[in-house]
Amino acid sequence: MKFISGLLFLIFATNAAFAIEPSEVLAGEDVVIGKSYQIASEILGEDREILIALPNGYSDTDQAYPVIYVTEGQWFFSYVSNLTTRLTSRDSMPSSIVVAVKMANPRRFGWLEAGTPKADQFLDFIEKEVIGFTDTNFRTNDRRMLVGWEYGGGFAIHALEERPHIFDAYIASSPFPVDDQAMKFEALKALVATAPETKKSLYFASAEVESMVREGVEKLAALLRVSAPEGLEWQHRIFAGDRTVVEHTTTAYPAFLAGLGHYYSSYRPYRPKDLATYQEQGGVEYAKKYYAKRAERYGTSTEIGPKTVWWLLRKAMEEDNLELFEEVMAAADAFADPWNPNWYARYANYLFEKGRQQAARDMFERTVVEYPTSLRAVFGLAQLYEQIGENPAARDMYQTAVQLAEEQRSSHLENIKSKLRALQ
Repeated sequence: MKFISGLLFLIFATNAAFAIEPSEVLAGEDVVIGKSYQIASEILGEDREILIALPNGYSDTDQAYPVIYVTEGQWFFSYVSNLTTRLTSRDSMPSSIVVAVKMANPRRFGWLEAGTPKADQFLDFIEKEVIGFTDTNFRTNDRRMLVGWEYGGGFAIHALEERPHIFDAYIASSPFPVDDQAMKFEALKALVATAPETKKSLYFASAEVESMVREGVEKLAALLRVSAPEGLEWQHRIFAGDRTVVEHTTTAYPAFLAGLGHYYSSYRPYRPKDLATYQEQGGVEYAKKYYAKRAERYGTSTEIGPKTVWWLLRKAMEEDNLELFEEVMAAADAFADPWNPNWYARYANYLFEKGRQQAARDMFERTVVEYPTSLRAVFGLAQLYEQIGENPAARDMYQTAVQLAEEQRSSHLENIKSKLRALQ
């Protein structure tokens, strides 16, 4: 017992020696997602906190951005902000401003309950004060989306039913309550009658395990199947799985992602399921039309997108389709959005293997200019020079490759050195 007591004392003493006191917080850099602002609301008769995240590069341009408005900001502000940043980086949606309203429990239920005077009052607050604050202080365009979960999801559908002119798109996760019998969409019908080009988007979802919520979602879907008004594009989903997969408090995460994907389906890079589909749709000419239509709707470039170019070139190499490879190369600049020198080196090698010596050389040389530290590109260019008999140029490139391999501690160093020795 004395031995055990002594051992325990030694363990506790050792841990105490290395423990960090509560006041000794390790130094680090803050991770900043956005900023908090206070609105003195005359409509609600109280101060309300809103959270705003600006897209990357906001301060570097004079561009105006679409805005995503989020209820229950205390839970979903960081998620929606990070989600939009990630999707934007993949060219799957435009850069956007995220504005979230913090909602305290249990008062949020009263403000957000669809079909009530307080919901109309809160919608006044959103339309006149939150949107007004955002449009006054930030560069916004006329595209707006409303995103909500649970009572916030029901509130999003309420906003579509009552004032469809405010938002273009709505994502409602686990919306509650949903009174399908009360939904006539009269305001939307009137809007479409005066502006036939009007298009609104609604995505709503629940989990399979949400019995009461799922019932409302399924009734709304049944109603829309037979009587969806003109101008409304809608989609719904029931997420399958037990509570360890998705349940009431977590439906917002897959629903917000899927809802953004639904609304921006015409924004995503064009990528057919296979080359046969690509050819059936019209090949390069179809891809050009896709991006021209995308540019008309979103103000983006009319050029074939870099991710489409990459996919087509990769598939062409996989299926050894030189005709397609050269067709895509002629129609688009593979370097329009440089991203990975290894792929450019692969393109160059493929061209050289197919006897396109000059095209391969041009690709390698441009890659080395764009990425002077790319060992794969420099080594590949050295080998090309050697194979076409330009030994002085090959030696120079091999020497550069040796330096890069040493700096990068590459496993190919000895192989590159042997290539260089063979030319000396």
